[in-house]
Amino acid sequence: MAGAVTTEFLEAKRIAVTARAQRLAQLTPRRVGLRPQDIPFAPSAEHFQAVNQRLAQISARIARRLAHLQRIWSRRETEPKLIATAMVEREIDRARRSFGMFFEIFSQRGSSFARPLAAHDMIATDCYRAVRAAAPDVFSGALLKPVTYMEHGYSPATQRRGVQLARLLGDKNPFPVIRIPWDRDNPWQAVFLHEVAHNIQADLGLWHENQSAVASRMMGSLRDPLLVSIFRLAQGDLRRSRRHPAGRPGLRRRHDELPVASFSPIVDLPPRRCTPDRLRPRLHPGGHVGSSRLRRGR
Repeated sequence: MAGAVTTEFLEAKRIAVTARAQRLAQLTPRRVGLRPQDIPFAPSAEHFQAVNQRLAQISARIARRLAHLQRIWSRRETEPKLIATAMVEREIDRARRSFGMFFEIFSQRGSSFARPLAAHDMIATDCYRAVRAAAPDVFSGALLKPVTYMEHGYSPATQRRGVQLARLLGDKNPFPVIRIPWDRDNPWQAVFLHEVAHNIQADLGLWHENQSAVASRMMGSLRDPLLVSIFRLAQGDLRRSRRHPAGRPGLRRRHDELPVASFSPIVDLPPRRCTPDRLRPRLHPGGHVGSSRLRRGR
């Protein structure tokens, strides 16, 4: 049976999580500080709607967890109350992370960087429009275009659509976001097109097609199912990664490096760790790719 101090502590926690449960349930242009003159440079209403749908889903989970907490509160046992309170707090943290991430991205459209950011958005939109013009049915339905934002860094980087983000506790990114370093806000920099291309490749499904093609060639030449499985697992980790910085799209691409510098052991892993229940090695497929290019005379 819980003592008076424990009971008082638990009651204070219950009151606190109940008060915080629905404080971050919606994001609007006004709430992020956008003025009427900022709206032309702001993300579209569809982007706000996608974020609010995510926040609504999280709010529903918070409500379910909170209802469960209220149902068991009359019990004498302490541990179920602590667990239920912790689960409510985790979902509140999930809401805080999603709200905070998109608040920071959207609120920059009310700053002096609004115009260059909107210019970057338009360039990305034009890239998607060019792909649709060349192949009208290549995308299935409408897609929310990338949104750019400013952040400290040494090169642009992208967070692709649908990738699971650790900063969102594993929730998927509803639309692509591209980071621009503070001192590189000139829209004509070609490296930005590199980041847009990452997102187009992902939306076209090229990540999966390339993985399957490379895995098939590896199986045909090496005939090692374990190695191919390791390759697929490593590529899955790459697709789920948080960001793709410019110039590092997964495989080393510099032709002058491929034959020598990129030729490293396929699996750089002690044998004792290469077990079926832990296939997370550090993979270096550059040697295989480089050898293939040399055989083709490239």
